[in-house]
Amino acid sequence: MFDNYAALSYNERDNDFINIISIYNTVSYFISHLKMFLSFFIFRNKEKVYECNTLINNTLLNIDSETLSET
Repeated sequence: MFDNYAALSYNERDNDFINIISIYNTVSYFISHLKMFLSFFIFRNKEKVYECNTLINNTLLNIDSETLSET
């Protein structure tokens, strides 16, 4: 009985990790397309594009550090 519980617990943790990774990949995909949209259609000025990309990249770094600190 204990062995089955331990295996179930491990599988649940593994599934949670896979879910976190898939959510992260989806968000990263969305953000990369958002960056392209902002760069090409909204911000025609190169300085604004750079500021926008810097802001988004800093936000992604914060998300990465928070995700790593939770795991």
